[in-house]
Amino acid sequence: MRARLLTASMSGLVGGLKKPQILASPRTVDPLFRRIEEVHDEAAQPFGHILDAGTGGHSLKWLGTLPKDAVSSVTAVTADASAGEGKGASDARAALDSARGDALVEGKWCVPGAAPPLSVARFDTVLCDYLVGSMDGFTPFLQDAFFDELRPLCAEDALVHVVGLNPVYATTAPPPTDAAQQIVVDTARLRDACILLAAHRPYREFPPSWVIRHLERSGFEVVDPWKSYGVVWNSAGKKSEIPNFKGSYLGRFPLVSVDESLFSCPGLEACHRQEAARRRAAQAAPLRRRGRRRRGPRADRRARRQGQGGPRRQGRHLRLRLRHLRAS
Repeated sequence: MRARLLTASMSGLVGGLKKPQILASPRTVDPLFRRIEEVHDEAAQPFGHILDAGTGGHSLKWLGTLPKDAVSSVTAVTADASAGEGKGASDARAALDSARGDALVEGKWCVPGAAPPLSVARFDTVLCDYLVGSMDGFTPFLQDAFFDELRPLCAEDALVHVVGLNPVYATTAPPPTDAAQQIVVDTARLRDACILLAAHRPYREFPPSWVIRHLERSGFEVVDPWKSYGVVWNSAGKKSEIPNFKGSYLGRFPLVSVDESLFSCPGLEACHRQEAARRRAAQAAPLRRRGRRRRGPRADRRARRQGQGGPRRQGRHLRLRLRHLRAS
């Protein structure tokens, strides 16, 4: 989806100028980023100063493939450059061109005193690549104020590209139609459950209607309808069609770690040691016949001679005792 900031005057191209090269070469594989290139190419509008409002390694590498003549500068913003997508952006810092003023900065939107330091006052292109959903992990409950804060940073006739994920297992999402889609939904639930158990906040996506409504409230005009691509990327780089889910988004989550000291218990550890010793002894012992044979008369007589007594002798003594009690 793309939105344009409503302004009093609209910037245009000077007639007779050669159409700039906008499409990346080689061709961009990601259909979402390819669509953004096509939007600028159809409008013959270069990217100019780009603001990647929620950068990551994936988007930063794509920005590095755009034609140099179509880009004035790239400013990439991340909430944490040491983990998650921010770490991916730090690893892909080589895609930035410091000679033209490219920069990777840290900051949090909608947080007083933590705003990202920007050297460019107004941007011609703004990319919000899964930013609205990821804000719940860093600045929760402030998504509704983000577009208001973004509006003053947009130049006249700026294009704002909002890329998001329709909630996978929310009530607004279409129900799974087959077993494969059900696996994707269950995996998303499991992912969020693991993140919550690790004392972190999972990302929370919003449906297109919510995003469009808040864009319009902030003074933006939605000029391109919402487009759903439904592409899943796996580690092999192949793709398969599953509606309303992008597999790379699942893969971008860092693995959660659990502090084992939280589960330390002396009694429990002793039980674990005893169980481990029992298993080692069972593996080291020679194989035996399972079960125990029932002792017969000969075994009872042999036990009586050894002073142990057998079940029949013990039963006879018990009956004699009861008979004596009744007689008395």
